[in-house]
Amino acid sequence: MIQRLQRRIWYAMGLSAMALFAGCTGGLLETKFVAPTTYILAAVPAAGSGNKISNAVDMAVAIPAAAPGLDTERIATLHDSRRLDYYQDARWGATAAFVVQSMLVTSLQNQQLFRSITPEQARVSATHLLDLQLRDFQAEYATEGAAPTVRVTLVATLVRLKDRKLLTSFAATSTHRAQENRLSAVIDAFEAASQQVSKEITDKSAAALAIDAP
Repeated sequence: MIQRLQRRIWYAMGLSAMALFAGCTGGLLETKFVAPTTYILAAVPAAGSGNKISNAVDMAVAIPAAAPGLDTERIATLHDSRRLDYYQDARWGATAAFVVQSMLVTSLQNQQLFRSITPEQARVSATHLLDLQLRDFQAEYATEGAAPTVRVTLVATLVRLKDRKLLTSFAATSTHRAQENRLSAVIDAFEAASQQVSKEITDKSAAALAIDAP
């Protein structure tokens, strides 16, 4: 009688354990985790058909050295002038440095001002190097909840590789206020500011190469 009662108790305990395990497993399999939205930046579009190659230059574009807090796939926000944070459910398609390099390479290619433009890591022979520092790449909030202003700053250094001659060095910066405090509007502002910086780098690099041309 006692043994039969013990068997019933163990059986009931086994059923309870199985039910508990099934409940835990079901919770893991039915997770409500939402993957973050991934963003990239469109390059500066091609100029008019009258644009022609004006510099016999093969330029390699370096991966920008990112300022602290910006070497990440997360989209940075700045509060109170110094507190760095990130949007929760959004990411760049790569680290900010790679996103900027890709956008800049394509923008330079689209302008057709140089014989060739390649990313530095492509290991293609180049005559010049465009070295970069990513100093600003964040959405800045002056007031919490209000539409932020996106700031993009690149420090560009153009070097002739055969003799390591520095041709020019400058900071290109642009700010663009988002239309509203929504991710889509903020990404539009990032794109507008980044394209403006790309245009400045293209123009100043072309001007420096024109002066240096034999």
